[in-house]
Amino acid sequence: MVLLQRLSLYTLVFAIMALSNAAIPILPELSRGESIAASLIFSAYFTGALIAMLPSGILADRCGNNTLIRTAAVLTLTAGIILTLSNNLWMILLARFTEGFGAAAFFPAAFAILAEFEKKEQCIGELNFLLNLGLGGGVFVAGISAETSIKNGIVIFTVISIIPLLLTWKLPEEREKRDRAEKRSRGEVRRTVELLTRPGLPSVWVAAFILFGATGAIISIYPEYAAEEIGKNELGIYLSTLYIGAMITSIIGGHLKIEHERVTRRGILIAGIGALTTILHPIGFALIGAGTGLGLLGLVSGVANLTTERGTTMGIFNTCTYTGLAALPILSGIALSITSEESIIIANGILLFTAATLPLKILKGA
Repeated sequence: MVLLQRLSLYTLVFAIMALSNAAIPILPELSRGESIAASLIFSAYFTGALIAMLPSGILADRCGNNTLIRTAAVLTLTAGIILTLSNNLWMILLARFTEGFGAAAFFPAAFAILAEFEKKEQCIGELNFLLNLGLGGGVFVAGISAETSIKNGIVIFTVISIIPLLLTWKLPEEREKRDRAEKRSRGEVRRTVELLTRPGLPSVWVAAFILFGATGAIISIYPEYAAEEIGKNELGIYLSTLYIGAMITSIIGGHLKIEHERVTRRGILIAGIGALTTILHPIGFALIGAGTGLGLLGLVSGVANLTTERGTTMGIFNTCTYTGLAALPILSGIALSITSEESIIIANGILLFTAATLPLKILKGA
């Protein structure tokens, strides 16, 4: 049972992330060269994930984590099929929204499942490793395979997504959990508010928002900042070190016996150092990746152990990360009209250092 769950989660997170990023190298072709359409296609995934993340966490507690994992597998395969077969903009947008819904169904339930394992830190680290491998692999494979056919990358990862779908279909129903959830369904909103405002947790939500939001903001403006210094190919290599850094620290950190609070603070600090380093050299992205890998490991491992309603808790956590990914890049883009790229990178670096000072003692007891 445990092995089947791990295989299901590991293969599915790779498929979800790879398929979502496989669209990025071919955005000009999918949007037919229209910049507004390209922005809509890119953001549709994040919008869908953001909208559905918290409801999915609540549903995971009500219907069972395995049910949500199975739903995520179906949505991911469905999105891949639509992207493969259709060139219509509205169908492509629908597919990207569906991808986002799939990610939303997956992450709260997946982290809740792994939090119940004996070696949860190791398992969460392995999941994060495959998450980043999927992100990097999606862009890489889609880019190099587009020379023969534009949608080759999407086709490849759509076929791969069949594997986790078959695995998840063998996962058992969680009837006892569903029965308990039905008895307490009336207090769902109240419990969610309690988890949002529980003493010590608001600073954790803010830390998650800043860690991923600031990272996304720097990535979004850095190509313009470094346009005159390095070429696109070289920049792509340096940006990929972010994923590599996260993969390395996810695996190493998952095997270390360190308090979740300390792992989280160190991760955020390393990300902050990396942010400021990018002003001098893009190798700073490797440090940002290493920091976000540790930060995610510490936050997820700590938060998931604080309550029995892990689905809802992880839904809140992932909502905060996706809100940060959506909001801070937009705010940074708006700020470009009044200041320089370098100033914005510095501001996001300072924001990360500030997040590292937030009171995170609640994670100590996790």
